[in-house]
Amino acid sequence: METLRAAVADFKPAHVIVYDSQITVILMGELVLTAAKMAAAGKAADEIIQTLDALRATMVSISSSTTCRTWSAAAV
Repeated sequence: METLRAAVADFKPAHVIVYDSQITVILMGELVLTAAKMAAAGKAADEIIQTLDALRATMVSISSSTTCRTWSAAAV
């Protein structure tokens, strides 16, 4: 996280928020799209983070050495 925060410092004047999704790449895309749509709609960063936290809590990732399956409980 600290490395990412340091890298983000170079992206000015862009507003970048570091967020630890704690999930796999496939589900991360869903979080990114949700955050982008909310930002485009003018939502505050705090509201976006709260929404991502709630969405992340519904996600389950199951993996093994030979296969990886990922679900969003909200989609089941």
